[in-house]
Amino acid sequence: MSNLAALITRLESLFLDPYQLALSDNLKQEAFRTSLAELNSVLCADFRLEGLDGASQSTLPEDHVPALLREAAATVLEAVSFHSRSSYSNLPVEHPDITAWARYLRQERDQMLNKLRLRSLTQSTTPAWGTWEMEDD
Repeated sequence: MSNLAALITRLESLFLDPYQLALSDNLKQEAFRTSLAELNSVLCADFRLEGLDGASQSTLPEDHVPALLREAAATVLEAVSFHSRSSYSNLPVEHPDITAWARYLRQERDQMLNKLRLRSLTQSTTPAWGTWEMEDD
């Protein structure tokens, strides 16, 4: 099981920022908080991540981690883009490129979530549908 610290390290390596020079720790934590909330919402689950919001252990399956990382990376990109637009920054940010990258990451995440959703339906022991009984008045 992955924990928050390990996932933050993976995110830092994705953005070539292992020394936390460009991305603050609060931003990375919020990105994973947002990503986990989105994942839980789409999959109707209650996964937790060790180290995030006081969780003592992770319940997120390893095959869900790539989708979580894609959403967190997209969130970070949007935050960097917003910061560059709303304040003075010397970061060489090309807004169309960052926006396109964030959109692409979200599309990848959506495809991954669709696969996870279909897999959960095929591996479920209960049927994906239910029967309704009409009540007689």
